[in-house]
Amino acid sequence: MTGSIIAFGPLTFDPASGMLGGNGTDIRLGQRAAALLQTLIDADQQPVPKSALLETAWPGMVVEEGNLTVQIAALRKALGTRPDGQDWIVTVPRLGYRLLREQPAKVQDESTLPTVAVLPFLNLSGDIEQDYFADGIVEDIITALSRFKAFAVIARNSTFAYKGRAIDAREIALQLGAAYLVEGSVRRAGNRLRITAQLVDGASGAHLWAQNFDGPTEDIFDMQDRITASVVALVEPKIQTAEIERSWRKRPESLVAYDYYLRGSRKLINNGDADNRAGLALLEQAIALEPGYALALAAAANGYESRVTTGWEPASADDRVRAMELARAALEITRDDALVLAHCGIVMQAMGNEYDQGLLILRRALEVNPNDVFVMFQVAVGHMWGGELDAAMDLFHRIIRVSPGATYGAMTGVAHVLLCLGKFEEALPWAAKALAEQPNFAVTHWVLIAAYAHLGRLDEARHALAAVLALEPGSSLGKIAHHTKDPKRTTVMIDGLRMAGMPE
Repeated sequence: MTGSIIAFGPLTFDPASGMLGGNGTDIRLGQRAAALLQTLIDADQQPVPKSALLETAWPGMVVEEGNLTVQIAALRKALGTRPDGQDWIVTVPRLGYRLLREQPAKVQDESTLPTVAVLPFLNLSGDIEQDYFADGIVEDIITALSRFKAFAVIARNSTFAYKGRAIDAREIALQLGAAYLVEGSVRRAGNRLRITAQLVDGASGAHLWAQNFDGPTEDIFDMQDRITASVVALVEPKIQTAEIERSWRKRPESLVAYDYYLRGSRKLINNGDADNRAGLALLEQAIALEPGYALALAAAANGYESRVTTGWEPASADDRVRAMELARAALEITRDDALVLAHCGIVMQAMGNEYDQGLLILRRALEVNPNDVFVMFQVAVGHMWGGELDAAMDLFHRIIRVSPGATYGAMTGVAHVLLCLGKFEEALPWAAKALAEQPNFAVTHWVLIAAYAHLGRLDEARHALAAVLALEPGSSLGKIAHHTKDPKRTTVMIDGLRMAGMPE
């Protein structure tokens, strides 16, 4: 056995000699115990099946499982207990064992991505066919979540070890090393199915989100696809929100690039000049700490693009130039992160007038992760700027369907497409609903004003204009960016705003 000394918590292990040190004592482990410990360490806190451990300690031999139990018990005794009183080695039901290894303080990485475990859904119907259906949903959700770069997803063979077992969510999270758990159940009533899904905080056991899905049994496969799309679309932003709240609770001196990214991105979502400026400052700090942080580069590029598009005062020497600089830097680092591609594709279109190239980048983002709501939105906007209004409309409606709630951007998009098509009356209710959800998004106001003006309802258009000028006092036609491959997309809105009396 070779290798340098490994440290975890207060303990050290020398694979070459089998010497276990720490806690004021040194113990030389037997050959089998040392081999088992090495295998558990190499698994990097993931569960190791009993079959693999048996082969490690007794290669090529057929032995009873009880021999492994004895060796694990002896190893636990040698290791002692963790600072929290727990055993270092925990049993993973129906699978094997897992070492809860702690890294030495000097290499502790506070920017480690959160880990998500999707547990087998409970079959409450007693119908074995629904059991297969429930397992299929879980497998689809695991596959879809694995496309996201914002968190790591625990493999199916680890989570399915808990199928049919009633164990506290916090205990499962501890054993799997999961920050979040996705749980669910399936129940059949007559010819209808009800599926419940929920997101649980692994540390506290608190429910962060829950939703029911209903449908007829004859549409079982369509229902499975719909549930997968909806669960994935809703889980990702909930995890991001929880991680942002965790970041805000941390001491200021503990901040790292990931936390700056989380906080900065959250500020940008608020759609206001001051919040955008504050968000960019945080993202620039993340970039200063980690110049190769592609996602921070891309998010900042998108933030600067928003300033130019909305007509806000510059936050840099030249926001357009800075946006392109950051986008190109991010794309040089990675081409397989959907969020990076989604941010950068929009910037290439809006700031570089590279509409076709930008749309290709956006389409690639959707290929990498077709379930990310933010990606869908950026691609829809890219289609709209590129003149492909039908494709944009389809994506906007898909967002509204799979992610009910925070969909003001998609509703504004629908209204904007209808405005471009000259369907002014149809655009009004969509813009109104978007404003009710988020009154600070200037683009929604612009669409509403233009629709009123084109319908000849100038009093209402002027009233709406007064609202946007109160929100953005410096608004003018000259500050609104005219980036679009199809001039009709911008002209119809600019003409409507001009009729309502927006300053030139």
